[in-house]
Amino acid sequence: MDLFSMLMIVIAMFALFYFMNKNQRRRQEQAQEMIRTMEPGNWVITSTGFYGRLVDIDGDVAILETADGTETYWARQMVLRAQEPPFAVDEDNAMDATESEHCDDDALTNSADDLPSSRDESSAGSSSTSS
Repeated sequence: MDLFSMLMIVIAMFALFYFMNKNQRRRQEQAQEMIRTMEPGNWVITSTGFYGRLVDIDGDVAILETADGTETYWARQMVLRAQEPPFAVDEDNAMDATESEHCDDDALTNSADDLPSSRDESSAGSSSTSS
């Protein structure tokens, strides 16, 4: 190869690296700006797919709250963007679902009392084999 061809390849590589870094810096600045403008109460998504309501950002830590009120601590860089969750968050419906679960548990407990116990079956089986 001649000197001119090698020089063109080197210049092309430097140009490629320059534009790649420029785009990456722009994306990082946009992400930092987005995180700075987030307000407590916004729903956000993390890079792992976790949805939570932003409670506070303290330095490099973001405090997110789940739909049931549990607070979790995340690295600020893990928060990707503000996004509403794909599920409906309604406090009244959550209470109704909890109450219906308790009703179903009571129904299962009552129906289990109506069934014969395993001890009754084993004693009935042993009495028939001894005859």
